[in-house]
Amino acid sequence: MDDIIDQLEEAILADDVQAAAEHFMAQALPLFEGLTEEQLQTAGIDGEEQQLAWWGAYQQYVALMEERVLSACLAENPSLSREVVYAQLMGVAEAPAVEQGAAAMRQCAKFLLSMFE
Repeated sequence: MDDIIDQLEEAILADDVQAAAEHFMAQALPLFEGLTEEQLQTAGIDGEEQQLAWWGAYQQYVALMEERVLSACLAENPSLSREVVYAQLMGVAEAPAVEQGAAAMRQCAKFLLSMFE
């Protein structure tokens, strides 16, 4: 299962994926200009509605990363499928951290899952 995480991390760091992410961020930046540091650091702004455009930008980012990262990973290993990748990530994310380094792998798997959800 470590292999799938390594493959996904390599795909995320690929030049084309990084360029696409940077381009997306530059395009979406105007949506978030004017927010205070506090607002940007708060998980959910109490008592305030989030703008629908923010959710749309998030969905576009998820779709972009899912397509670029998973496509690169699947091209590297054609025996995998999206379902297998998700199942392996879920297995790592939900596994008890009994071995040394398992907690870090769980965190990494959770981060990768959050990128695609």
